Amino acid sequence: MDKNVIGIIINFVLKGGPPWGFRIKQRANKVIISKVNCGGRAFKSGLKVNDEIVAVNNFDVDKHPLTLMRQADDDAQQDLDLDCHQLTKLDFTYQLIKHTLNRQLHLTVRR
Repeated sequence: MDKNVIGIIINFVLKGGPPWGFRIKQRANKVIISKVNCGGRAFKSGLKVNDEIVAVNNFDVDKHPLTLMRQADDDAQQDLDLDCHQLTKLDFTYQLIKHTLNRQLHLTVRR
């Protein structure tokens, strides 16, 4: 997390497991909340559209790896080919959210 960027840092804990009630997208080099479902867990916790996600489950999204070996789906895996793709910050953040354990999602956002 870049401590030199001005903004308020807020921590949220969403409990109960997915769906969490929000969508994300990448704008420039930031992952932002693009939609918050009215009445969902994210809405009730106070997340807002345009909040920038800076950490997921205490893992700083700015520290994401530049490339990862990602396997294609099971059908393509029959060829035993692994394809090296650029992992975007959005992909990385999505994977952190998707693989949240203990039915609690900890988000740190900059507002």
